[in-house]
Amino acid sequence: MTLRYWIGGTVAAAVAVAAPLLAEQATGAKAGNFRLNDANGKVVELSQFAGKTVVLEWHNPGCPFVQKHYDSGNMQKTQAAARAQGAVWLTINSGAPGKQGFMSGPEAQKLVATQGAKSSHYLLDPKGVVGKG
Repeated sequence: MTLRYWIGGTVAAAVAVAAPLLAEQATGAKAGNFRLNDANGKVVELSQFAGKTVVLEWHNPGCPFVQKHYDSGNMQKTQAAARAQGAVWLTINSGAPGKQGFMSGPEAQKLVATQGAKSSHYLLDPKGVVGKG
């Protein structure tokens, strides 16, 4: 699967943007698979979206820049536009227990509803397996 950057409402040339499972990822290379639970406890695997444009967004609700883009509605508009063009938008929270940004599934569900997020899935990565990749 090739991942693509989402830039200003259009999908740019294919570029790998994630390096799952601590493997080094070369630009343009096929992305490795990863598996995370979403906020509802459902397992989501990157490989299930093979052949689709996938946007990976790291989300830390305590980050002022994240707050700025969600409070303005900018991120929700960008998510909706990407999904309208057929992209899969995976929001990933790599906050560890006791650290800034960590949320349980129910806390993440509430935040997604409050923010009006338009991502396809809100994934929890509390061990940082995908986030550190």
